[in-house]
Amino acid sequence: MIVLVSGKLANGQHRLNAIVQTGKAQEFVVRETEDESIMDRMDVGLKRTTSDSLIGIPYNKELPSIARWVMSYKSGSIRPGDQSGKHMTAARCVSSHSAVTEYCHENTEMLVEAASFIAKLYKNTRLLNKSIGGALHCITSTNPGGHELMKEFLQKLYIGGEGADVLRNRLISNLHGNAKVPPGYLFIITIKAYNKYCAGLESVSLRHSKDEAFPRLWFEGPVNRSAR
Repeated sequence: MIVLVSGKLANGQHRLNAIVQTGKAQEFVVRETEDESIMDRMDVGLKRTTSDSLIGIPYNKELPSIARWVMSYKSGSIRPGDQSGKHMTAARCVSSHSAVTEYCHENTEMLVEAASFIAKLYKNTRLLNKSIGGALHCITSTNPGGHELMKEFLQKLYIGGEGADVLRNRLISNLHGNAKVPPGYLFIITIKAYNKYCAGLESVSLRHSKDEAFPRLWFEGPVNRSAR
C-alpha cells in the first residue's frame, strides 16, 4: 500500500524507485489522507533521506543539497568554517528534512534545470562542488541579467576562460591538495569572484574574514558595477 499525506509520499519510496529503475509497471493500493500526524508512524523501520521523497524527479539525489545552499544563502547563515550547506549557525531549522523536501517540491523545475546545467560542466573537471554551482544558478534565476552572467561565469570557472581564472586556479589547488577548503568558504569566495566578474574587475585574491558581512550577489547589494 502507498500512502499520500496531504499529497506527499509517506512511504514506498524504495519500491517506487525500483519501478523507475526496472521500467516495469506495478499495481499498488493508494490511500490518501490529510492527517499529517500519521507521518510519525509511517515507514519508521529505515532512515529515509530527502532524496527518497523525490523519487521519479531527475537529479533527485542532487536537488536536496542544492536546495540547502539556496536556503542557507537566503537566510544569510553560511559561515566560512561551515563544512556543508546543512551545517548552519544562525538558522539551523531551515535545513530540516521537511523544510528541504517542501522547498524541492515547490521549486522542482528551477532545481532540475540548475542540476542539469552544472552536471554537464562538472563531469569533466570536477572543480566547484555541484551543489554550490547549482545553488548559484538557482539564486540568480530571479534576475535575468545576473542569471546569464552567472551561467557565463560558471562555464569559464569549470572549463576555463578570462575573468574566472583566479578562482579556478584556487579550485584546482583545492582539488589536488591535502588540506581542503571548507565548502562554506568556497561558496562565499565564489560569490565574491562572481561580483568582481560582473563589475569587470580582476580578482587578484579571494579572501573572507570571520568579521566580514555575508556577501550578497551584485544585484542584491551595493556592488560598484562598471561597463564590461
